[in-house]
Order: sequence, then structure tokens, then C-alpha cells
Amino acid sequence: MPKKGGVLFRDLRTVKDVLLAAALEGGRVLKEHFQSEKVEAKTKTGPSDLVTNADLKTQEAVLRLLSRDLPGVQVIGEEKENEEATGEVIYVDPLDGTLNFFHGQRQFAVSLGYWVNGEPTVGVVFNPVDEDLFAAALGQGAFRNGRPIRVSPYRRLSQSVLATGWPYDKKELPRVLNSLERLLPVSQEVRVWGSAALALCYLAAGNLEGYWEWGLYPWDIAAGVVIAREAGCRITSIDGGFFDLNGGEILATNGYVHEEMLQCLGGRGPNADSG
Repeated sequence: MPKKGGVLFRDLRTVKDVLLAAALEGGRVLKEHFQSEKVEAKTKTGPSDLVTNADLKTQEAVLRLLSRDLPGVQVIGEEKENEEATGEVIYVDPLDGTLNFFHGQRQFAVSLGYWVNGEPTVGVVFNPVDEDLFAAALGQGAFRNGRPIRVSPYRRLSQSVLATGWPYDKKELPRVLNSLERLLPVSQEVRVWGSAALALCYLAAGNLEGYWEWGLYPWDIAAGVVIAREAGCRITSIDGGFFDLNGGEILATNGYVHEEMLQCLGGRGPNADSG
């Protein structure tokens, strides 16, 4: 097990296999609870920000596998006490799309992202209802149910379906509505999936051409960023600067429509890119 930058850098195939197993186990728990009368929910920061007993049970199942098979890796997640990320980190969202799940809608997923020294390295996202499994590892490409995926070939916003998300903090609504006013007229359509992880995966698979959102946490997008990058996506901040996992925002595209989206969103344009 070699070291890189002073921390353990594990075999990526092993990490990917463990994350796949953990996501599948977490998905099994979610599927058991989906549309069940046993699901209980309480609000966190507001009425649209929920946590359910299914979130917590899924997290327990996922963490049990991660601690057994990847000992020593720091885990940071939505339903876990957070620490400052250092070295090897797995960002865990046991249920991305809790509101969808609670209301019986199918767009939700287990999301697991492994980052090393701040670099996106392995990502797995699993929607257990649709049995849709996305996975990627650094330099190894991105896959959907075992088949390689790549970004959409469309080159203009007029050909593009975009996605965004609503903020939990309703004070942020004017900014989101303003961006919609700019992008809706020049795109084919804008969707709101209610799951940042799945939006990035659909972008990676060519089902979308662009995605932007504010008010995000690292565990919302850590896995999706790995998958999107391996599929050929371009990812920056919404103003066109370098992407920061802790920055709370993202602009991700198939690469071809990135500059058009930056212009619509009031960004800085082509000189800023995160790769």
C-alpha cells in the first residue's frame, strides 16, 4: 500500500469495490424503507430539510462496511459529526434526496466519494429503486451499471437540458430565480431533480448538458464530481473560478456549453477552469 503526499494511497480498485459494496448495502436498506409506514422524519434547518430514520439506518449499514474494509479512512457525512478533512476522506451521504424519498418519489441515492489530499479519486452513487449504479475512479473512466458513459455531444444551450436545485435557505431564492430567468429562455428546459449526486451522474451519462447549484455541502457532490470528471465534464465555481468542494456551489457541464452558461450566469468566462 504505497504512500502519496505522506498519507496512505490505497489501491483504487479495492476502494472502488468497497464503496460499491457499501452503496449496494445502503441501497438495500433504503429500498426496504421506501414507501413504508415505518419511515419517520423530522426537520433540521427548515421544513424542506428532513432527516428520516431511513437516513440513519442506511448510514449505520454503510459505515459498518467502510470501517471494516477501509480502516483508518476519515469519514465525513451529512448525518455524522463533521471534522476538518485531511488526507484520505470518504464523504458519505446515506440518502441524497431525502425529501423525494419521504414523498415516495424515486429520485434519491446513496452517495460515497473518496478524496485524497483534496483530489476527487473514487465515486459511487446508487439509486436503489431504479437500480441505477454509477461508479468512477481516477483515470479509469466512469460507468453506469457497468457500461462506460461520456458527456453529451450537444454544443449549444439551445440544444441543452439543464438542472439546478432549490436552496434550503429561502433567503437564497432570489439568486436562484434570477439564474433561471437567464437560462430558461435560452435552453431547451431546466429540471430540478432534488438530488445533487444524481444530477451530476445524469450529466456524466449525457442525459443533461449542464448543472449549477448553490447551498451545497461536500457530501452532496463529492461522489458525483468524481463520476462527472471521469466522464469528461468541466467543473468550476458558478463565476468560472476554480471548483472548491467546500465552496458550497458548482457549475458542471459537458464542456461545450460551459462558456454560454457562464455568460448567462454572469461569470468570468474562459480563463478560469478547474480542469
